[in-house]
Parts: sequence; C-alpha cells; structure tokens
Amino acid sequence: MRTSELSAGELNRILSLLLGRESGTDFEPANDHACAAALFDREDVGTMPMAARGRNWCAIAVNRDGDRSENKGTWQEGPTMLIAGCRATVAKFMGVEFSEDELLRRARQRPAKRG
Repeated sequence: MRTSELSAGELNRILSLLLGRESGTDFEPANDHACAAALFDREDVGTMPMAARGRNWCAIAVNRDGDRSENKGTWQEGPTMLIAGCRATVAKFMGVEFSEDELLRRARQRPAKRG
C-alpha cells in the first residue's frame, strides 16, 4: 500500500488497527474533525493548505524527543486537511509504502498510548 494513495475509509481502518481501537467504533479521523484534532495533537501533526496545488492540503507528523518511531516525518498530501493529516500519521508509523502483513504485524505491537 502507498500511504499517499490511501482513501478516507482505508485511513480510518489502518489508524484503528495501529492505535488499538475496536473494530466498528466511531473512530473516523479522516472524516471527523473532533476525532482528527485529538489525534493530530497527540501525534504532533501539522497541516496547511497548498495554494499552488489548488485545494490540496499537506501535512507532516513529527517526532517528539524520545519518540522511537522509525520515521522522522514525511510530508503527505490530500484533498482535505483530515486526509492529509491521517496520511502523515500513517506514514509516521508505517512509512510511505507497506504491505498488509507489515500493517498487521505492527498493529499487534500496538504503540504506547500517550496522554
């Protein structure tokens, strides 16, 4: 899977897996501003509109001091602020390209929940 091509539905499913959310819950950060705001704050996601690219948005999820995530932040784009931010969050955990097997393996490891 390429992070830059993930749809809202795929992003919601992947982030639910990575964050240990129960399947079928109302956790939809790619569609819900309140849900995304909490996630973006916790994961240090910055977003901004890209005037030169029409109505697209860009986002990056940066690491805090002491964060052991392998990815140091990758700029991602999307048609909405929420999709760009969710793609950046997935890229922080999984990189820019990954397989379903890698996703499931990472989901079993479940990252530590931060306050």
